Amino acid sequence: MRDMGAVYQPTMKPLKEIAHIRRPAKTNIRSERDEAIQAFVDKLNEAREGTKYPPLTPAAVAVKVAHLSVSDLWARGASVDMSGGR
Repeated sequence: MRDMGAVYQPTMKPLKEIAHIRRPAKTNIRSERDEAIQAFVDKLNEAREGTKYPPLTPAAVAVKVAHLSVSDLWARGASVDMSGGR
């Protein structure tokens, strides 16, 4: 029987070499409602940068606006001031 250990050449790179490679963020936008929620998340997270608060997830925003129709989401989204001023 032949010694295969001397002939074997690994084709995969060690995990240490490829750990810095990240997959692109996958978007789960499948409907107009998802698009509106993502617009809210983007605006809200933009206002939260540089604060002690972590970014919001689309799921957290979706739970809060579950009772609103899609047309109400767009209407309210256009009139909401995200600058933090009151």
